[in-house]
Amino acid sequence: MISKSFYGCELLIFESFFSEEDSSMLYDQFYRQTAWVQNDIVIFGKKHKIPRLNDWYGDVDMKYSNIHFDAKPMTKTLNQIRSKIEKETNTFYNSVLMNLYRNGNDSMGWHSDDENIYNPTSSIASLSLGGARWMKFKKKNMNGLGKKTLKLKLKSGDLLIMKYPTQDKLSHSIPKSLTDMESRINLTFRTVINP
Repeated sequence: MISKSFYGCELLIFESFFSEEDSSMLYDQFYRQTAWVQNDIVIFGKKHKIPRLNDWYGDVDMKYSNIHFDAKPMTKTLNQIRSKIEKETNTFYNSVLMNLYRNGNDSMGWHSDDENIYNPTSSIASLSLGGARWMKFKKKNMNGLGKKTLKLKLKSGDLLIMKYPTQDKLSHSIPKSLTDMESRINLTFRTVINP
């Protein structure tokens, strides 16, 4: 395990949390069996397709940035992954947002996972499958050139734990890449609060 501290936030990386063989098998299964959708997002009054595909499994409906997912139970495979992560991290999770980054053009802009359905003090567990991608972190409300960022290269099978108060203090992103990249599936396990 690798521990990174950034602006008082702890990020843990479990390299090869799943073996290369298991990661490849899981990637293939999720790529084929997930009902991937490309949602619309409204920015400054204009509708755009978000630059990735996703799906949601959890106890409650998921809503963010004008996107809505109905609650649906986790699959057997997702529950097995969740149990392995919970055992390693001693943290309870009851939902997962799945993202498919098809190539280097797919991305995720600066944001924090701080929607009001999440337990604000719970860690968030992020599992990478498929192509390696960079994930960047910066302190919230720090814009402009020369501002300090942290870059982590997440490979297939790597598990990233974002501990409290990461979502309060930091923003993170998956930037576009000019190079042709293998597709990547990301599973982000969270703890939602039932209304």
